[in-house]
Amino acid sequence: NFAQDASVQRACGWQRKVAADISDFLDVALEEGSLSLSELRCKHLLKPLEAIDGEREGRDRGAFRLLKAVSILLRLHGFQRGEPPFRELVIYGQPLLGRKEHPSPARALEQAVHICRSSAQLKCVQLINCHL
Repeated sequence: NFAQDASVQRACGWQRKVAADISDFLDVALEEGSLSLSELRCKHLLKPLEAIDGEREGRDRGAFRLLKAVSILLRLHGFQRGEPPFRELVIYGQPLLGRKEHPSPARALEQAVHICRSSAQLKCVQLINCHL
């Protein structure tokens, strides 16, 4: 079970249940060929990720941790750069920038770009209401 991997656990703030839920979520997305990270669909995953005390603050903290866990799980599933895990990526309602008032690293946005670059067959990317 990939959810037991230390890298996945670290990305999820060492919350085993959250890591397992993200792994299950990704398995369904891989079957569908579409990674849909809507606010409504991911609410149960984001709430505990946003509550984790971590290395940084910012609106994108939960989205960053979710996207980081997805990236790690894709690598553990054996997807390397250029292989086609998804035809479509939809991120709806997830803040991808940390803070508007101060320049800060856009780590959640960087993770989204990383996932896009890992899929050679990606036909559609939608970033909707992502506070860009």
